[in-house]
Amino acid sequence: MSRERRRLPVDVQPLDIDGSRAVAVGTLLWALAFVVLLVFFRDDLAQADREWWLWSSLAGAGLGLIGWEYTRHRRSGQEDYAQAVQEVEQRRDAVRPQRGARRNRPRYERRRR
Repeated sequence: MSRERRRLPVDVQPLDIDGSRAVAVGTLLWALAFVVLLVFFRDDLAQADREWWLWSSLAGAGLGLIGWEYTRHRRSGQEDYAQAVQEVEQRRDAVRPQRGARRNRPRYERRRR
């Protein structure tokens, strides 16, 4: 006899929605690689004609800084959008008549359909 396994869905919350932390860590690793190559391996890289490793790590750190600024800008835009949506919903709820408000109006004020 075979048993059926039931898999229960698990609600997993995302760790980092906007990617800002991942970009920051990657940028720091590229910058660390640049410093290590510059301080400890510059002569070895020059002898092996691999100085491009040094400049590739510098380019990775520079592009990471651009990406980090982009993700920070995107996150602030998302926060501004969420705040605007919340303000619109609050205004809409303030203007919307309460349930049963139509029934409590005098008969001559009710709209005919």
